[in-house]
Amino acid sequence: MHPADIQARLKKKGITQSALAKEIGVSAITVSDIVLKKRISHRVMTKIAEAIDKHPIDVFPEYYAHPAKRVTSKTASGF
Repeated sequence: MHPADIQARLKKKGITQSALAKEIGVSAITVSDIVLKKRISHRVMTKIAEAIDKHPIDVFPEYYAHPAKRVTSKTASGF
């Protein structure tokens, strides 16, 4: 979902990014960065999605549909 669409849906529901940030317990900049897809936080992305009555995969498909592959120490060492 495009950041402008997320912002419009929040506005339509009467929710500001600042109010959402306060409810979640993070800064407004954090919410803004996540909406603009500059930062990743599963907890905050989930709350944003819930606020606009969407599933996180519908709002942030680039993260949830194809999550980054992580290397663990066991995988890296071959054990």
